[in-house]
Amino acid sequence: MKLAFLLWAALVGIGVWMQGPPRSLAVAVQEPKAGNHSSDKRVRKKPPDCTIPFFMGVDHYQKKDLNAAIIDFSCAAACNPSFVEAKIALGDAFVAKGDDRRALEAYHAALKLRPYEEDALRPAAELCLRLESNAQAIPLLETLVRLHPADTKTKTYLGIAYAATGQFQKAGQKLTEVHRIAPNDPAALVALGALGLKTGRARSAIPLLLGAVRIVPDQYKPHFLLGSAYNCVGEFPDAVKELEIAAKLEPHNAEVQYQLAQAYEHLGFSVQRQEAIRRFKALKEQSKENSDLRARGPSLLHEAESLAKDGKYMEAIEFARKALSLDPGDDRVISLIANLYYDADQLDLARRYAQEAVTKAPSEWSYHYLLGLIEEATGQMGPAHESFEIAVRLNPRCAKCYDRLGELAIRTHDSRRTVEKFERAVELDRANSGYKVHLHTAYGAADQKP
Repeated sequence: MKLAFLLWAALVGIGVWMQGPPRSLAVAVQEPKAGNHSSDKRVRKKPPDCTIPFFMGVDHYQKKDLNAAIIDFSCAAACNPSFVEAKIALGDAFVAKGDDRRALEAYHAALKLRPYEEDALRPAAELCLRLESNAQAIPLLETLVRLHPADTKTKTYLGIAYAATGQFQKAGQKLTEVHRIAPNDPAALVALGALGLKTGRARSAIPLLLGAVRIVPDQYKPHFLLGSAYNCVGEFPDAVKELEIAAKLEPHNAEVQYQLAQAYEHLGFSVQRQEAIRRFKALKEQSKENSDLRARGPSLLHEAESLAKDGKYMEAIEFARKALSLDPGDDRVISLIANLYYDADQLDLARRYAQEAVTKAPSEWSYHYLLGLIEEATGQMGPAHESFEIAVRLNPRCAKCYDRLGELAIRTHDSRRTVEKFERAVELDRANSGYKVHLHTAYGAADQKP
């Protein structure tokens, strides 16, 4: 994380951030006046200082406590939706955790507020390329190139993104420009070589790829592309040499085996050709099986949800667990299983899966809310309160979170806090009659009336 910049930016704007969210989000509450039921005095709460969770997040990030940092940065962003630095810091924390999807969402949220913010533009563009979302990467990279016309690395990325989306002329222009400025840039050499192969200019690609192989001999792609180019021009001994190196560097790549089989065939190496074909077929079959398995995930989840609607929770869990086995890191499926176990009154298992969901995706308020429900159902009021408080910090407009906090306050005989929480729940969801009943009951218990 670019901590120095983020801290400086937050401190520069501290006068703004300390004002908290816009006045429209400030909470108007009734301040009870003991023994005076006719009083209807309303006061406006002091807006929260949204820098507090931000700096807590910085501290947690420096200590490598990423989950706590993610919660803090998420809370800061929820507290003040215009807090760009909090969104960028959140993206950086997600990257460090390995959650590329949520990192990209955080950077995009920052860019909506500040479209030319380089500390969001650059990582967002790189994430788009990593996730093969090349069309999304292009406008980000184009903006960066306009900001830094001499940045060859960004121009190379832009050329690669153009090529991946079929804009070969634009790709050639950008990559050639980089090659003129930095003739030994391996990324540009590889990208230009790949572009030559795509556009039927294999012979012109060979010297570029030879240059890349000399500079980065331990990388798979230059050898693979060079071997493929040799195949295209009929230089099969050289093709075999490069493709065999590529196969050692990337043994599970089916396309390398396919190219090798072609080269072996032209050289009359029938035994080697048959082995390459065998490996190619095995790798393609494995890839197809993996794709078919992943494709089953949505149907398994749909079946689980249908069974849950009919109250068949244990059967639903079986389908959800099968879906989870296809992608063990999917926090959404983990949360679904936790919900199903909660509905089935299997609270120990529900807690286990809810805690796992919270660990994998600490910024999701609904996971904390579910964990709070589970803790409350098992009589663990302290952990329940903590989970509901985190949920409401992550989602300040969560009416049901405030309602549960009100219910917990009743247990501690804190009438003022009970009224405060129920009032907030009603304010956020005036159509909910249950919240109104809770509030009126709380007024009665506190010897107040609305």
